[in-house]
Amino acid sequence: MPKRRKHISHSKPQTSVHPSISRSSHSHNNDSPQEQAPQKSVNDLLQHLRISQAPSVVPTESRSDVNPKTLHPSVSSILQIPQTPPPRPRPGMRPFATPGRRRPPGPAPPRSWLENSGIHAPPHARRAPSTQRSLDSQERPNLESLTPLPDTHLPHPRSLQHLTLLHLAQNWDFHVEYDQYYLATLPVRYKQALLTYIAKHSPHGITLHGLQTLFLASGSLPSATGAEGLTHLDLSGSIGRSLSLLELKKFITTTFHIPTSTSTPSTLSLDSWEEEEEDNTNADIPSLSPTPPPPPPTHLSLSHPSPLTPSPWRSLLTLILPLLPTLTALSLASWPSPSLHPNSRTAYLTHPSSSFASIPLSPTPFYAHTLDFDFSGSASVLRHLARLTYCLQHLDLSGCHAWLPALAWRESGGGGGGIEWAGAWSGLRTVRVAQACGVPEALLEEEHDGPWRALLAFDESREEGDVRKARQARELRAWCAKEVEVEEIGRRVREEGEEGPSGPVNGVSWEDIEAEWLDGRRTGGPRMMGWEKGQMRRKGGCRVHFDRGWDGWWIKECVGVYKAMYAGGR
Repeated sequence: MPKRRKHISHSKPQTSVHPSISRSSHSHNNDSPQEQAPQKSVNDLLQHLRISQAPSVVPTESRSDVNPKTLHPSVSSILQIPQTPPPRPRPGMRPFATPGRRRPPGPAPPRSWLENSGIHAPPHARRAPSTQRSLDSQERPNLESLTPLPDTHLPHPRSLQHLTLLHLAQNWDFHVEYDQYYLATLPVRYKQALLTYIAKHSPHGITLHGLQTLFLASGSLPSATGAEGLTHLDLSGSIGRSLSLLELKKFITTTFHIPTSTSTPSTLSLDSWEEEEEDNTNADIPSLSPTPPPPPPTHLSLSHPSPLTPSPWRSLLTLILPLLPTLTALSLASWPSPSLHPNSRTAYLTHPSSSFASIPLSPTPFYAHTLDFDFSGSASVLRHLARLTYCLQHLDLSGCHAWLPALAWRESGGGGGGIEWAGAWSGLRTVRVAQACGVPEALLEEEHDGPWRALLAFDESREEGDVRKARQARELRAWCAKEVEVEEIGRRVREEGEEGPSGPVNGVSWEDIEAEWLDGRRTGGPRMMGWEKGQMRRKGGCRVHFDRGWDGWWIKECVGVYKAMYAGGR
């Protein structure tokens, strides 16, 4: 039998009205017809709310301008109708990166990501490394005229190698990210030259990541050349900006496998006497590593550090130099005054009984060099430096004229306290003390009667109108005054080296020490050997040469004329 079907009639539901509206309608119905106003329904109120909150609609007149009617190009040319402009982009859409190329899908990256990226960010959103973001003093100086370390082999300026290394240095941030596996396979001689090019032409210098990538070991990459044969490590302009001394210590210890401590390992507890016997048997066999670590570099440049580097001398003496005892060339150009406590240079301790008596907390107070002419604190730091670099032969102190008198400092009364030029630095042959400003413009031409004579004899009181000539005269006189001071420092250092030994060393006479060294009977390590040989060499005089950054007879004549005119009358 067929099923019975029940027909359900669908009717429109009855609209319910809020009680407040119904009560208000009843109250209005009871009012007089004159006071009744047209009432709006709920649908009308909602429609009015939608219209009031809707976004502004472009008028019909402007829509025709945005999306005009298009015609076929042939019809437009016949009717002489101008070409239809392309439609405007939708609001909120990003433009194309380059014509014909779309940007990656998705929202734009946050600006904070772009500011911290030195490669993917556009130039307007790129920001410098974190160590040089806001302070002008952190900006890297121009080092294109930097004097490289001695025995540095650089390609010819007109060769293809020079252009290649120059491009790598100028775009180092890009290449260290995308060509890192190819950089590690370069020969070591090109890596040394690349470090010098980075110091001169790179905008930010080199980082710890860049050093680790460049000198990647063969164990991490089969075709990597590592640091075998590395002798020159040029890090000029990077210390305190892109590379810290603590990071440099990490690089040296991991790359050259230098132990950071000399403590012996603790003895392990053995379970039985058989293990102890086996351990003693294996102890007689020397452990030979299959690949010995490469020797550390002998030439190091840390010149032009950041002026905001906290206590660079303390980090240098405690972190770096103990790891490199065989340094023969060291560059400390433009380094601050030697001090182990630079933050306490302006701190004084007031005496409890008198408020006028104050004691400086730092060995080198703020006015020690300028007013008191006291270089005892700087001389003690340099003496420590000399004892750590007893193999040094070349020292670059260019741009350090503010504290150069500490090289020849001696206590009052002829006492000690200075550098042992005939001791630890007996092998030092060259000290470069060029001025940071370079040679003045008036001394660039090789002339006997050049413009420098007129500038030295220039009298500002009589010729007040020539401002340019007065400025050049002041600069030339200040430059000559520093050269005369350096000449005096060199003379005092040579006189100190010519002094004979004051007595025996450790109770042994000089003749016995010399005889024992010649016979090979004296031991004590390379540090004691260098010190004693230096003490014996002091009889023959100090052979250190102060390189002032120039070599011209006319410049020497100018310094002599200034010394006769001004320095003699002081």
